[in-house]
Amino acid sequence: MTDQTEQPQESLFAYPRLGPNFSIKDIANAIATIGVPYPTAHGRVKIYAKFRFIHVREKGVTTQPNGYDFSDAAAACVLSALQEAGVQDHEVLQAASQALYAWTDSDGRDSVYRLPGQAHLPRHPIDRAVFGIWRFEENWSLHVDVWRDPQTGNRTINCDLVQFGRPNIGQAKPEDSAFPAVSLVVPLDWVVRPVIQKLHTAQVVH
Repeated sequence: MTDQTEQPQESLFAYPRLGPNFSIKDIANAIATIGVPYPTAHGRVKIYAKFRFIHVREKGVTTQPNGYDFSDAAAACVLSALQEAGVQDHEVLQAASQALYAWTDSDGRDSVYRLPGQAHLPRHPIDRAVFGIWRFEENWSLHVDVWRDPQTGNRTINCDLVQFGRPNIGQAKPEDSAFPAVSLVVPLDWVVRPVIQKLHTAQVVH
């Protein structure tokens, strides 16, 4: 027998699914909106999908294209911005993708990113960043730090998606004798605007 006094379980962030499906063409158009030539944008998104830097949410059947979420479209926009800075290294792009999709477990640092009234984190950091920029006018950036150890020659790529004012921790720990070789910062506010605009339009229509 069900306890009628039991409160309903809180739904997770972004469930049911938020916004429309995006196709590779839609994502390429979003990237092109911020100044990248469409053929270049389309080619980049196909590479991101091929190497699973972005994730397919719905497999296309017959002539229908694969479906991607707003988070995948936003992730592609961020990765494209890195490529605009000249980053072509797939290891760097993979590490950046990991930071966009996976939460860290560093001393519970990510618990601060729960939304008010939510008991759980969003599925991905990029979900939270898009929602924060859209609804709360927050500022978010992807930090990419490459470390090199002169003793071993090992390279560590440390990426983190953070809200302005929060600590940049990253998901990879460089060796103690490593030194920072390069640091890049991608501000998301403008980069993900085309995705936010599509989400906003879909919400207004429905």
